Amino acid sequence: MSNVWKSIQDIYLALEQGNIGKIMTLIEEDTLFMLDKPLGGTYRGREGLLLLIGRFYQGGSRVSKHIVQMVSQDDRVMVSGCTEVLVNGEVIGEVPFADVWIVEDGRIVEVQLYCLDTALVSKCFL
Repeated sequence: MSNVWKSIQDIYLALEQGNIGKIMTLIEEDTLFMLDKPLGGTYRGREGLLLLIGRFYQGGSRVSKHIVQMVSQDDRVMVSGCTEVLVNGEVIGEVPFADVWIVEDGRIVEVQLYCLDTALVSKCFL
C-alpha cells in the first residue's frame, strides 16, 4: 500500500502544480473516476480523467486540492481536505472534499470524488 499511498500524494501535488502530465503517468488506463452531479459522472482511464480535469481548467478557472488527512484501511484510502476554487488566479471559495481511492492488487482501480458545496463549484464550472 505504501507505493499507492505515495502515488496518491503525488497526484494531489501534481494537481496543485497544474502538472497534468505527471498525473497521467500515475493513473491506469482502466481506472474509474466518479464525481457527484451536477458536475460529474463516471470517467474511465487517462482520457476520461483529461475530460474531467478539462472541466475545471477553462476560462481562467481551476481547482486546487490541499490534503488535510489521509487514512487507509484494507483496500481503501480516504483523503480529505480543502478544495480552492480559483478564477483568474484569485481564490473565490473554499470547499471541503473527501475522496475515496479503491486499490486492488497494488493498483488504483476507482476514485470517488466528493465535495461539500457543489453549488459553489457548479457556479464556476457549469
